[in-house]
Amino acid sequence: MKSKILVHLFFIFFASHGFSELLDWSDLEVGQKYPLGYNIALNSELSLPKNSYYRLIDITSSDAPVLIFTFKDQQCVNPNQKSDLILFNPDPENPGRDRSIGIEYQTICDLIIYVESPYYFENSIFLKTDK
Repeated sequence: MKSKILVHLFFIFFASHGFSELLDWSDLEVGQKYPLGYNIALNSELSLPKNSYYRLIDITSSDAPVLIFTFKDQQCVNPNQKSDLILFNPDPENPGRDRSIGIEYQTICDLIIYVESPYYFENSIFLKTDK
């Protein structure tokens, strides 16, 4: 009985945190569309709603140990909107390990995400889909 309760608690914990729903950065493929797994406020006028879709256009590296993911906003309501670069921590409950990523929204609805190379095989901010 005790083990059944522990198993249920384990599944409730992971379901509530959504960890099993997120793709790793390494799972993302150029040309595919992915729904966002978080609500992200970039500034007072621009927010990225959870479940909004973004198509991965390109993945590039830089001189720094950072990968740059370029997405196209599939809803693109206002192509003139843009934001400054912000830091977003997808795991704020874990203060001992900051996995913050850089996010900026550029005109013509490009979403640019900067991910440190060591986090490439860890959870992204995009949800799994049934394709």
